[in-house]
Amino acid sequence: MPDWTPEMDATLRQGIAKRLSAAQIGASLGRTRNAVIGRAGRLKLSLYTRPKKAPVPPIRRSPIGSLPPPAIPLAPPRMAPLRPSEANCGLLQLSNTSCRWPHGDAPPYVFCGAPADLAGGRPYCGEHAARAFTGYGRRY
Repeated sequence: MPDWTPEMDATLRQGIAKRLSAAQIGASLGRTRNAVIGRAGRLKLSLYTRPKKAPVPPIRRSPIGSLPPPAIPLAPPRMAPLRPSEANCGLLQLSNTSCRWPHGDAPPYVFCGAPADLAGGRPYCGEHAARAFTGYGRRY
């Protein structure tokens, strides 16, 4: 193929002004689509102009003091009280039927030790099973 002539460059500019695709411009010039894209890039022409986006209006926010109070007051999670007779069960004192709910996170480790809910297949007593297995969407 011969080099790009000034007439071909003018045809390229006219095709871009008419918003023709690179393949359409190339077909009229006897060139490939990639040749047209490359030439447009060397001439600093933009084949594909993006339409300008409409400006997005700013979101108006109300002052913090004018916000309504939350519909449902959030209560702190209920914690089961430690029962002195159950809090003294160590790891070696646990049996197959004992609740394995731990109390504390540092040594000496102690466990609930109350009778476990074995019928439900859970290693905790009823109170701790209700806390551990809350179901979907419900916490404490």
